[in-house]
Amino acid sequence: MNLNTDDVQALCRLYTAIAVKAVDMQYERSYMRKGGGVTERSLHDDLFDRLFADPALERRVQRGTRAAGGFLDIIHAGINAELKVAKNTGVTVETPHKYLGQAADYEADTGSQLSILVVLDMTKTKNPPGVLENYLGFMKPALAGLDDPRFPSLVGVIIIKGSLLIPSGYSRGSADRRCRSAVAPSDEDSC
Repeated sequence: MNLNTDDVQALCRLYTAIAVKAVDMQYERSYMRKGGGVTERSLHDDLFDRLFADPALERRVQRGTRAAGGFLDIIHAGINAELKVAKNTGVTVETPHKYLGQAADYEADTGSQLSILVVLDMTKTKNPPGVLENYLGFMKPALAGLDDPRFPSLVGVIIIKGSLLIPSGYSRGSADRRCRSAVAPSDEDSC
């Protein structure tokens, strides 16, 4: 895959900054409460403020820039970050297909093959979150009229887990009781 070196460096800066912020955000009270009053607009405002203050991005973060007939949520050095909030259906790194097209469309209009999709998953969960790496990944969206594009799009995906219980909530009978033995796998998958 031939990628512009400047775009790759900008993607790495923005992706890393968002991933670091994601860990902090998922444990803040406003994101932990079910629903939490979190709207897509409040996610935009909060994440933009955090990124704008990040020294690694040198205040080179913008929002609301017009592109592809819409407005970019966040852009840094030509790399777009599209932000979404999922409230009804849980999202994993492998399942945000309905949002990929928007990120890819904006990246094409900004002249890059790279973009980022951030989904705040506010669906109810009974289990504690895993480490951040479980919620990071990359996807190649399908492109119009191209089965094997010479210059494919690549979308970095970041899932922020919201609606989490406080840690003691998992020991109060709220957690899913299924677990798997990590030492000696068996047919029963019990602890």
